[in-house]
Amino acid sequence: DINPIPALHSHIDKKDSPINSKRNVLDWVSFRITRCMEDMFEAHGRRVARHPYKAALICTLVSLLCSLGNINFVIELRPFKLWLPQDSEFIKVLDWQADNFPIDYRFHTAVWESDNVLTARAIQEMWRTHNLVQELVVSGSNITWSDVCAKIPTLIDYASVLSDDDTDMSFILPRKLYCNIASELPSACFESSLLEIWGLNNDVIMNLTDSKVINDINNIKVSAVFGYQRDFISMLGGTKKDSNGKIISANAAKHVWVTTLDHEAITNGDAEIDEGTGGLVDSAGLLFEASWVNTVLNNTGREPNILFYGQSASSFGKVSEENIYGDVKWLALGFSLMFAFVNMTLGRRNQVEQRPLLSLFGLLSCGFAIGISYGICSA
Repeated sequence: DINPIPALHSHIDKKDSPINSKRNVLDWVSFRITRCMEDMFEAHGRRVARHPYKAALICTLVSLLCSLGNINFVIELRPFKLWLPQDSEFIKVLDWQADNFPIDYRFHTAVWESDNVLTARAIQEMWRTHNLVQELVVSGSNITWSDVCAKIPTLIDYASVLSDDDTDMSFILPRKLYCNIASELPSACFESSLLEIWGLNNDVIMNLTDSKVINDINNIKVSAVFGYQRDFISMLGGTKKDSNGKIISANAAKHVWVTTLDHEAITNGDAEIDEGTGGLVDSAGLLFEASWVNTVLNNTGREPNILFYGQSASSFGKVSEENIYGDVKWLALGFSLMFAFVNMTLGRRNQVEQRPLLSLFGLLSCGFAIGISYGICSA
């Protein structure tokens, strides 16, 4: 009783619909492209098979010719040179800054983390690490913290004659007189931490109490090392306050060591490239930074409930370099697996009819491709 005619008409209408017509055209185009590529590569394969020596010679000569550009090959590690257009506004500003305001200082930062770092035990742990850096001597070069640290004038010997207001003497005194006075002041290595509150005094720090730490954090505003006003609260993180607005605890504290670049050593060529910034750093400074990292990250003797995170100015480049070269073993493993696969595919599964040389020559094309790409980009 079912009439099949309407269903048949419906099927015909769908088959001849515009959507199906477009799909048929696309299928035909895809088929023609695929067929043309298959024919082209088949013809190329036949030509190579008929003239194997000529094909190998041409490939080798073209690869060597393109690889000549590697004569100009240079290693570029600066991220802004690798990833940013060199005509961008950022690069122009960066170049102008480097020419007019070169960066002479390198910052090495540590962060202390605990349920509460404002305790006598936590401050004494900071003091222990401070002493480790003070006693640090780079193996083989006798470089110490005092050799590379950035030194700034200290006013601590004149604290009694300084006013308590915010008067800036650089606005009052003539420039020449002010600079002469500043150059004659005693200097100290620049290390920014909560330890400045207690003047880096061993007896005072080792006899601190928890209540004394809280009281000094809230009330002392002048560094007992440099004699400058300091906002010690800005060095804290995760602070908690009581109803009077006084800080009663903090989950983290920042500690910074500052070193300076030795421009004379850099000028004399005794320098290396910092992989993170791409800038030149004197070799002595980099040696100290590496030793600093090893020293401060050594957990021997550290309080178990206090976490420590340290990063030198060169840490980013070192970590990146380790990760990059750490992947080389996987690259070698990948080539080994590819060699085994190609050898098994071209050879037979016995101990005689293997094709190791043929497989190696096939993988040699990867080396040619790398040489060509590097050569063309370096030309």
